[in-house]
Amino acid sequence: MARVDAEQPTNNLWRDLAAVALAEMRSARRLARTWLFGALALLIGVLAYVYYAGIHGAFSGFSGSIGLSNPRFLMSAIGAFLMWLFLVAMIFLAFDVRARDTRD
Repeated sequence: MARVDAEQPTNNLWRDLAAVALAEMRSARRLARTWLFGALALLIGVLAYVYYAGIHGAFSGFSGSIGLSNPRFLMSAIGAFLMWLFLVAMIFLAFDVRARDTRD
């Protein structure tokens, strides 16, 4: 008789969740909405970087507080924009997944 390990159901659970997540990533990668949110995130990130780099380059010689907008601290500023975008994208795509599941 085979010995049943106590960790076996947990391993199967993680394996099943990973399989479902990978299948969903494959189907979402084919959708135009996913690429739209990815392109929008890239555009917002580049525009925010150019904006803050312009502020730093143009005005950091005049004011010490504007000099604090150097590239070391840009991640927190750009990250706030991207966090909100990814939050909206995640909510939108979650409702889309549910609609596709009920339709199919």
